[in-house]
Amino acid sequence: MSGAKRPAPKEAAELAPSNIYEWDPARVAEFLTSLSLDRWKPLFEEVDGATLTELSDADLKEIGCTELLPRKKLLGHIAKLKITASE
Repeated sequence: MSGAKRPAPKEAAELAPSNIYEWDPARVAEFLTSLSLDRWKPLFEEVDGATLTELSDADLKEIGCTELLPRKKLLGHIAKLKITASE
């Protein structure tokens, strides 16, 4: 065996699709974690990226995301990801 080192395995976030429309529910959960919104992960267990892009402020309230500022934070990041995906 040669002395060459094998590359370290990539983190899950690095392997996940960068296009929000291609995200699975696990990637949505990672996204929530990245925004320090782990407490909402149970509310999004069946939400994929395409569905996430369609959620409105009212929808978020309806599923249990009651805090205003975190909702706005989430919606702002989703909007940015939608723009990135369309480029």
